[in-house]
Amino acid sequence: MAKQTDLSSFPAAIQAFWDINGQSMDSAMKAYTTWLGDWSRMQDESVHFLKTRLSRDLEAAAHFAACKTPIEAIDLQVRYTGNAVTDYMTEGQKIAQLLSRMARQGFGEPPHHTHARSHA
Repeated sequence: MAKQTDLSSFPAAIQAFWDINGQSMDSAMKAYTTWLGDWSRMQDESVHFLKTRLSRDLEAAAHFAACKTPIEAIDLQVRYTGNAVTDYMTEGQKIAQLLSRMARQGFGEPPHHTHARSHA
């Protein structure tokens, strides 16, 4: 026979947690596992973006150093800025999609197994 634990001195939230049945605990574990997986995907996406963006920034710096005229430098700056803005906008959309997915799961919608990062 299981020993009864007197929880009367604990807050109601702890008492309720203690009384969770196996099915509720299983659901909670699945939710936490999914949530942690999503945060891991978000971290992977962020690291991938930073690595790619820093590489492009270093490449642009080398091209700037090779410019021979102000016109070349201005042209390069316009292209670099346009590409950087596009990269940040695209990444922002990916992160927003991941956050939206996490929010939907938090409200009980089943997960869709898609990855934000394209492997192109």
